Amino acid sequence: MINYASFRTLSTLALAVALAPATPLRAQIQGRIVDASLGTVIPSASVTLLDIDGDTLNTVTATLQGEFFLGWTGGPGSYFLRIGALGYDGTTRPIEYEGEPILVHVTVSPAPVDIQGIEVGVEQRSIWLERNGFYDRRRTMHGEYLVVDDKIRSTISRSAHIFRDFPGMRVEQGREPYFSRGQRGGQGRCYPMVVVDNIPMRRDQPAERGFGSVETFDALVPRPMLIAAVEAYNTTSAAPPQWVTNLNNCGVIAIWTTRKR
Repeated sequence: MINYASFRTLSTLALAVALAPATPLRAQIQGRIVDASLGTVIPSASVTLLDIDGDTLNTVTATLQGEFFLGWTGGPGSYFLRIGALGYDGTTRPIEYEGEPILVHVTVSPAPVDIQGIEVGVEQRSIWLERNGFYDRRRTMHGEYLVVDDKIRSTISRSAHIFRDFPGMRVEQGREPYFSRGQRGGQGRCYPMVVVDNIPMRRDQPAERGFGSVETFDALVPRPMLIAAVEAYNTTSAAPPQWVTNLNNCGVIAIWTTRKR
């Protein structure tokens, strides 16, 4: 006949043994961590117990109410309790454990953390330029790109002047922008294809006589106050495929206006 009372007792003992840690944490310290100036609790502080040699015995995290419970397998002796919390000075205090649970009240002093300011720049993008791939090309292709704002417009009198600081490009007095091929006597002037709002305005290479003047360029492109952005490619192979032509191997100048679509 089965003795159910004895069976339940044995089962309970077996479960307790199974759940018990292999090395129980006997020694105990309980406490609360408080702000020394305000008297308020400090949540989620790190609490570490060290032995006399400075070796870590156990580390716990305080609750949101600043309370902690710390156990370890050591016996009576001298220990150190180290407290760490963001925005507070680290605190280490000696603990004398005599074999009975200890209740401690730890105060820590504020130590504000200097955080470097973060500057976030947000580029105001044009839907017109976005739709026509300007920003994508600027990110992925080897060209020169410039968004023209009012500050830039105030410094120029002709649209040709926008290209003055583009690498490899020359803007001489009375002459439209060109790429220099490093030759002397005017033979190194290479006039690129001109595109405005994705429409080719000139595909071929203008002759030196009667063409290449800044007036000729002004007739092809909008005035500075109407230009939103420009891009330039100093070789045909570097230019976007939709603008490549066999009539001109001097690259491409593309101009985008301030039109809204």
